[in-house]
Amino acid sequence: MSSNLEEEYSDEDISVVETVEVIDKDREDIDINIFNQEYEKIKTDYKTKPFLTKYERTRVLSERTQQLANGSISFLKNPEAYHNIYEIAIQELRQKKIPFIIKRSFSSNNFELWKLEDLLII
Repeated sequence: MSSNLEEEYSDEDISVVETVEVIDKDREDIDINIFNQEYEKIKTDYKTKPFLTKYERTRVLSERTQQLANGSISFLKNPEAYHNIYEIAIQELRQKKIPFIIKRSFSSNNFELWKLEDLLII
């Protein structure tokens, strides 16, 4: 990304975020169908910036690499072209093909759910 974007957003912008979690579609405490229907409306009220932090990136790559190691199918058309599963996970992230939801928790038991595809990768 451009250096202007990096200058616009800093680590101070995410200081209110305490934890980062990758949400699995099968979790019972979050109704994914309702989330998908209301997402466009509720994300306009979010307080955090729409970019993937280095901590979230690490967590996403870790989770996706573990999934690939456990036999998940790659979202890439030609995964054989890559040397290892970590490279596959990186490429899936760059192409925004990983269908993860990022949960950003705050201190007052509030949280925001972001689709990974909507976050800017710096």
